[in-house]
Amino acid sequence: MISQPNDNCLPFQVYRDELRNCNPPVLPYLGVYLTDLTFIEDGNKNTLNGLINFNKRRQLYKVLRGPPSPPPPPPPPTSHLPPPLPLLLLTPMFFV
Repeated sequence: MISQPNDNCLPFQVYRDELRNCNPPVLPYLGVYLTDLTFIEDGNKNTLNGLINFNKRRQLYKVLRGPPSPPPPPPPPTSHLPPPLPLLLLTPMFFV
């Protein structure tokens, strides 16, 4: 749940932060992605000095990739102690 209003200088920044921190499955608001793609497409040239503008392609990839996945949970702790000995080995042995 978004608890703060969006700041005018960073549109949808609060929403993006909340989206990064929530657990999947999540259905994100498509308008954020479409707005980002529109600004990247209209605000950057396809070529710079006759060469492909890879910065624009990187920006498009970051939007299309979506928010980063949360890190996987840590593995369960493992014990470094040897397994317990059977009860028979712990009983005193008498030799005749």
